[in-house]
Amino acid sequence: MNTRLTVIAIIVAFVGAGITWMMISSSEPELGVKGKVYVTKSGLKFMDEAIGDGKIAERGRKVTIHVTVLDADGNPQARSKEPIIFVVGKKTNDIPPAWHEGVTGMKEKGVRQIQSPAALNDPGEAFVPDGDVIFRITLLKVE
Repeated sequence: MNTRLTVIAIIVAFVGAGITWMMISSSEPELGVKGKVYVTKSGLKFMDEAIGDGKIAERGRKVTIHVTVLDADGNPQARSKEPIIFVVGKKTNDIPPAWHEGVTGMKEKGVRQIQSPAALNDPGEAFVPDGDVIFRITLLKVE
């Protein structure tokens, strides 16, 4: 009888631990869910409009993107005329920090809308207005 209770207690403990693990792991954001809004520690908000199917943009990788600046209603205000190429995480004076953070985790051919707080914008660039900005980024290539 004691053996039977011990086995039941072990089973209950494993099942309880498994349920706890599933609850903890499911509370982490699952990137790559179309239409789901994520907020980073810096305050950047992003939502994938289209999930790509190519290589993933990561720190240290060169990416090629197109960018559209949107107004609060989602209407285009400015677009990049040529593709923009930069290395993710390599700070430069012409790429806003929001773009580095915003493309991280995207797949090639993906489209992501990011809402950037003013602190992550580069007010010295004519292309990037001062204040909160909404960008639509299309990831063309990852090297």
